Amino acid sequence: MLHRQSRIGVGLARGAVVGVLLVAASGALAADGTPPERASRPASALAEAIKRLTEEARQAKAEKRLGRSRANFAKDFGREVPRGSLANKIKRRLHRDPFIDAYVRWQLTSFQPTLPQMSDREFERFLADLPRLLENPRADESLIASLGDVVRTGPLTERELTSMRRLLDDLAGRSSRARALNQPALAFRAWVERGLPAQGAAALQVALEQAAALVDAGWPVDRLKARIDERCRASAGVASFTDEQRRRVAKQAHRLAGRQRLLVTSARIEEETLAVNYGETAVYDFDVRRWVKLMGREGLSDEGRN
Repeated sequence: MLHRQSRIGVGLARGAVVGVLLVAASGALAADGTPPERASRPASALAEAIKRLTEEARQAKAEKRLGRSRANFAKDFGREVPRGSLANKIKRRLHRDPFIDAYVRWQLTSFQPTLPQMSDREFERFLADLPRLLENPRADESLIASLGDVVRTGPLTERELTSMRRLLDDLAGRSSRARALNQPALAFRAWVERGLPAQGAAALQVALEQAAALVDAGWPVDRLKARIDERCRASAGVASFTDEQRRRVAKQAHRLAGRQRLLVTSARIEEETLAVNYGETAVYDFDVRRWVKLMGREGLSDEGRN
């Protein structure tokens, strides 16, 4: 009886040792802290990449500065992710916070995915899901109203001048940071643009979506409007640009007509008085009429309006 128990005890002990070794082996971490079985599964690698990028984005937003100046996360991550799954992930919103969504999708492009084929309607849904831009502080309505009140006040006291200089310095800093933090959203759109033909429906739709995004957030849009002019001209003779696609592009363009926001282009102290210059970022009705005409067939008799 004692002999049998000792053999059982030895067997249990051996089993425990083997179990400990197996646990130790399975618990060993890769160089970056990831268990090897997870590192070997591409789907898990993609989930881990998104998790890490989400944390990076949160940190960048909290610190109000980007830790990366370009899309280079894939090199640091050092693991493969499945291209098919990545392409499907990247075409959908990945986070409810627009900045985090933009940052994650921007950095995922460093894995060199290809934008998947989409129908016209799928592409429109994709464009509607692109991350919004951060607001331009210079287009804040309450700020514009406050500066207008100060301008009407006339000469300022020394105390008021000190306060106003502080406010203008703060405005310059916030504007600069917001512009910098918009890089992910704009760079992701640029990546989408590079994956499309230079002329035709998709190229025009991407440019029109960006025009809407810029105006809605209060950022200048004149340079982009000039590019849209060029694309409309270049697309006019493209054989693959169908009548139905022309109607869809014209309809999208007409939805932009009348979008506009006032913004402060400059503000300074001149002889103890605040001087403010204003500008406007907008897509006017005449812009839309010009685009529709340039892309040919006169917008198919204005059917794009409906």
